[in-house]
Amino acid sequence: MSYCELIEFRDGKPDDSLECRNAWGGLAFIWSALFDVYCKDPNIQYDNWMTKPDRVWKLANKPEIPVHLRAVLCSTFDFAVVYRADFKRYAADLRAFAAWAGTRNKVCHLLTWADFVEKSDAEAIGHYATSVGDNLWHSHDEASDSTIPYDLKTGTKHFDVYAEFTAAKGG
Repeated sequence: MSYCELIEFRDGKPDDSLECRNAWGGLAFIWSALFDVYCKDPNIQYDNWMTKPDRVWKLANKPEIPVHLRAVLCSTFDFAVVYRADFKRYAADLRAFAAWAGTRNKVCHLLTWADFVEKSDAEAIGHYATSVGDNLWHSHDEASDSTIPYDLKTGTKHFDVYAEFTAAKGG
C-alpha cells in the first residue's frame, strides 16, 4: 500500500518523518475535497482532480477561496515548506480544512499531521506526497550511485507556504 510522509527539516536537510499509510488520506484527500467543491463538473462523468489537476492548482490564486484552504493547498505543491514560525497556524489550518472537508468514512491524515506539526521542533516541514512517486527531497546522483538530500540552506527550488499569505494579508 502507498504511504505519504511529513518530512521534518533540521539544519536545512530532510531528517525525521511521519509516515502515514494509504497516501489517499494525505495530499490526494486535500486535492479531492477542493476539486469536489470548487471544480467538479456534474455533467462530466468521472470528473476528478486526476483528469485535469491544473484546475485544483489554480485555486491557490483565487482570493474568494478562504485563505486556510489555499494555504493547505499550497503546502501540497512541489518543494513547499512550512517554517517553524508558522507551525501553529499550519496545524490550525489543517484542522480547519479537515472540518470543512469532513472526514467521516474517509481516509484523512490531516488531524494526525496537525498534532505532529504542533509538537515538532524541526525548522521546517514539507511533504512527500506518495511512495509511488519520487521523493523530491532526495535526489539520486548517478555518478556516485548515492542519494543526496535537498538542502534548504543552499537549494533554490523550495518556497515558504505562508510568506505569500502573510505579505498579502498582513498576517
